[in-house]
Amino acid sequence: MKSRRIWHHAGAVNRKGFAMSQLSAPVRAALAGILEPLQAELVKANAEVEMLERQLAQAREERKTIERVLKAADPLSKPGPKSKGQQAAAGRWEVSTRVMDELHSYLKEHHDRYNGEGFYATGLLRDRKADGLTTPSDATINKALRALHDQGSIRLVRQGNGGARIYKLVS
Repeated sequence: MKSRRIWHHAGAVNRKGFAMSQLSAPVRAALAGILEPLQAELVKANAEVEMLERQLAQAREERKTIERVLKAADPLSKPGPKSKGQQAAAGRWEVSTRVMDELHSYLKEHHDRYNGEGFYATGLLRDRKADGLTTPSDATINKALRALHDQGSIRLVRQGNGGARIYKLVS
């Protein structure tokens, strides 16, 4: 890697220990004539960068002020991050009464099959498919069974391995 020689003034020393004062007067004058305009350009460029950084900081402050005013005037104008309560509420959806009624009537029709050892959502889903019935998703079946349990139509017997909830019909 070549060493870079940067001369700032007549007494400058580069990385290798070479001082500009060791040069002859005409060479020093020639170098100074070359370096002075570059140094002036550097000063000008630094001043411009500082001015642009100040303008950028000012624009950011103005943007923050505008965002605060908009949020105060209309809280829904720019939604922020969801709170934990909002995230939990997003998962709260209701199962239609039609699906719940279909499941409850299916369970009553097949009372003997499901009241012995009890039943769980995956088994119920598999049996409905085997019977040629349309079936909602696993999540919908689970929610419907929980809703039927909350209504008192079925009871939770136990929780099986892996978290499966095993229910029985309430007679």
